[in-house]
Amino acid sequence: MDKEKNLPVYLQMIENVINKMSSNSFLIRGWGITVISGLITVYLTHLKNKSDWYILILCLVVCILFWINDAYYLYIERKFRILYSKAINNEVDNFAMDISNIKMNFSSCMFSCTYLISYLPISICILIAIVFMKPCHL
Repeated sequence: MDKEKNLPVYLQMIENVINKMSSNSFLIRGWGITVISGLITVYLTHLKNKSDWYILILCLVVCILFWINDAYYLYIERKFRILYSKAINNEVDNFAMDISNIKMNFSSCMFSCTYLISYLPISICILIAIVFMKPCHL
């Protein structure tokens, strides 16, 4: 009887974690776009200096790091969604928040449709800029 009585509180705890992961993911995406835009602006203001194309490489690295970080939050969020489903079906103990035994592929999160639409075009544009803007003597 106690388990049924505490279930709404337990589900609310899991929902709070899911909401936090979703919020963090949104913030990461916003910060990523801001930092990448700032680096591209720095590059464009120093366009006459041919050695500054390294800033574009930094942009690509930053984009990939933000992509990985954002995908990590989605990875954790999806694990908690599975925990939520298990809690509804009474497959876990009340107030168990351990998600380490939930199996999931990180690459499925990294290459989800949302992130491919968000990060892949930016990465491709930066790669094209690197190829066409780098000095010929390298």
